[in-house]
Amino acid sequence: MSADLTRSGGEETAVDAAMAAFRDRARDRNLARVEVIADALHAMGDGELTEEVRLGAFGDAHSLAGSAGTFGFADASSLGRELEALLGDVDGAEDSSTRAERGGRLVVRLREVLADSAVAPAPAAGDDLSGNGDVCAHLT
Repeated sequence: MSADLTRSGGEETAVDAAMAAFRDRARDRNLARVEVIADALHAMGDGELTEEVRLGAFGDAHSLAGSAGTFGFADASSLGRELEALLGDVDGAEDSSTRAERGGRLVVRLREVLADSAVAPAPAAGDDLSGNGDVCAHLT
């Protein structure tokens, strides 16, 4: 293994730096997705949501949920899935303004969670980090 990919004391490795850069870019893209979702919810609340805008926001919620989950941000992923379900439920019993309000609360929480995601997530309780060698040594 090359010297720049091995951990030396508490120094950040090239792998750590690359992962942090990926995580930061994903967070920035997810924050942009939140804005698209928020705009769609605003239009929904005003009774002006078009199918095109709804589908775009639905797709962004889906992408956000997957991206956040990939980087270990379970709360953001869960909120993204909730927004995806809300935007996908066009024939639900809940009226548009109620759904828009509920979605707005989810968006506020999602913004908070994504802002907090500037720090790498801790491993979830019960995660088995054995067998990951030196790559995960700093996590235990």
